[in-house]
Amino acid sequence: MGYKREKRNMKTILILGSSGQAALSVIKCLRLANLENPKYRIITEDLDPLLPGAYVGDVGYINEKDDDKWIAGINKIIAEEKVDLVIPCHDIPVDIVSKRREEINAPILVAEKEKILITRDKWLFNQWLRYNGYPSPKTWIGLPIITHFPDIIPYPVIIKPRGGFGSKDQYTINSQEEMEALKDLFKAKGLNEEDYITQEKLEGTELSGMALVSKDGEILSITCAESVKKFGMSYKTIHGGEEDHLDFKLLVAKIVGRMGITGPVSVQGFRTSQICVACTDTSYANIRLFEVNPRFSGAQVIRAMAGVNGPEVLIDNWLEGKKTYPITNGRFVAFWCADYLYTTNSKYEELKAFKKIKRSAIGVPLL
Repeated sequence: MGYKREKRNMKTILILGSSGQAALSVIKCLRLANLENPKYRIITEDLDPLLPGAYVGDVGYINEKDDDKWIAGINKIIAEEKVDLVIPCHDIPVDIVSKRREEINAPILVAEKEKILITRDKWLFNQWLRYNGYPSPKTWIGLPIITHFPDIIPYPVIIKPRGGFGSKDQYTINSQEEMEALKDLFKAKGLNEEDYITQEKLEGTELSGMALVSKDGEILSITCAESVKKFGMSYKTIHGGEEDHLDFKLLVAKIVGRMGITGPVSVQGFRTSQICVACTDTSYANIRLFEVNPRFSGAQVIRAMAGVNGPEVLIDNWLEGKKTYPITNGRFVAFWCADYLYTTNSKYEELKAFKKIKRSAIGVPLL
């Protein structure tokens, strides 16, 4: 790369995909770190002036959607703003920059592409878990006729894209009649069943683990929180202390170590009443893992409020080689409270015209 980072008191951080929940959470973490002693200058990037991301950075940019033009746009931002580190905060930017990192003229806080590939295909990841003896939900490719084996995986089941993210294009199916109707819908839309998986619907306590892994592969921190949902949406998070969910944290450490993945690693699972008979280690036999994401999660700011500011820890490690081992400051509850961001129409028109704007949104503390 032809880029050389200058020595400056404040580090300039470029957030990619800055309108998503994870990105906004990371931005809040950086604002928290700036409260006592400003450390970070935050540059945001997104694709649409009707999304909030560009308005909440110290400087925000609108980029092109085409992959090649998008990469060129990132390099233009890096040069103009003298960016020290790039943080992709959405699955799509994570995929692209991990595959094309040599084309980007700044360090990137993301794992190697080979490590990311296995996490992006839900079927391959499920098979990897089963092969290595880790607990996972029962999973099939396509839309099976479940009435042929109701004792193996009873309804309800979840249908999800193999390469999807969030809850996009997911279906909950409660009967074979609904499954047949979904098969007909797939045919009408020209969708390929092989691009989807069917998975048992897990019940119990939903757990979210976050591992912070140094550039050389050392785990610096693992935190765990419970997600409480209504109508499929998380409205309350119970963040655990250091002694909570030790079995889940141990499992996260094993997964991260076996995969050899670095950077931020978000691990999603359930604590259930069912015992995994195929697990090689019975100490976590009532846990089921269903997803690993090599990026920061939407609950990142909750972890920062608990004493573990993941973006700050990994920025210091990625750029300076520093290693800190933060611990949580106790168990507490975070409640979801929706709010709006506001800007003037003139600022909106300015961003549309010039594709760049200084921080102008108001409405949410830390943004």
